[in-house]
Amino acid sequence: MKGEDTLRLHETAAANAAYDLPYSLREDEEALIAEFFPPPPARVVDLGCGNGRTTIPLWRRGYDVVGIEYSSSLVDLAKRTHADAPVQQGDARSLPFASGSQDAAFFSWNGIDYMYPLEERRRVLREVYRILKPGGVFLFSSHNALGCVGRLFQPPLLTKRAIRFWLDQLLPRRPGHSWYFVWRYDALDMPLFYGAPPLVQRGVLQEENWDILAVRSAARPARSPWTLLDVHVHYVCRKPA
Repeated sequence: MKGEDTLRLHETAAANAAYDLPYSLREDEEALIAEFFPPPPARVVDLGCGNGRTTIPLWRRGYDVVGIEYSSSLVDLAKRTHADAPVQQGDARSLPFASGSQDAAFFSWNGIDYMYPLEERRRVLREVYRILKPGGVFLFSSHNALGCVGRLFQPPLLTKRAIRFWLDQLLPRRPGHSWYFVWRYDALDMPLFYGAPPLVQRGVLQEENWDILAVRSAARPARSPWTLLDVHVHYVCRKPA
């Protein structure tokens, strides 16, 4: 998604309400951070942090963390709740950090999927690569479009969404792009997301020179994802030492 469109979707009262979330890490995020991140006080950049949901817990644990959020209204939301929160407005495609200055980076809960088309996603991967030290770790999650196949057989609400998603992909003006599928606002009543199956995501990471440490299911973070069942997938990669 182009930056202006992303900003428009998030600079609304509805978006502020949707992103006014409790300040806590999900269990899957907790597990992967414990397994792969360096211990505090490592320097961490928390991308797409919204109201600081993930930034505040990392900060409280002693990490030298900075949350970067594209939407100024969401930054204001973070500051209203925690006036001294280490959250600032910024763009994941152009980060205000010196090359090789950070120990780890985090882009939580499919936030990278707002980056559309694929070249915008690659810009984020390159920029994170630039700011990390050799051996630095990048953890992010992304939609696996093929996971919707399994949802066709799930409870009615999920089945309805899965059917609408696949119909949306079949429309001539909305094809997948190199196996990246578009989750559109008018199809699923949510902002546009741009995701691909794990095999495709792995290929893009390798093309951008990342070492892939793990690909995990969000539902079962100790295990690899099931391609036709897991919609949310975590990727852990490392800048080569």
